[in-house]
Amino acid sequence: MWTLRTRRGLFWIRRSSKTGKYELSIDREKLDTYDSPEQAAEAVYRHTSSFGWWDWSRLEAPESLAEWKKWKT
Repeated sequence: MWTLRTRRGLFWIRRSSKTGKYELSIDREKLDTYDSPEQAAEAVYRHTSSFGWWDWSRLEAPESLAEWKKWKT
């Protein structure tokens, strides 16, 4: 699991045990599902996360998943 704290909330990416895909969420709201965690992080960076408040904001996110906090699961 990876997390990214922003002024709007806590984004997180985790692998679904049911589908094997990667879920992008903010706080407790699930946003979308991706084939890789890198694609999910890129959606946040490019403001295409399916979370309107974030997508229309000018807040910045890291370009790379490597800059997110990685949690051991």
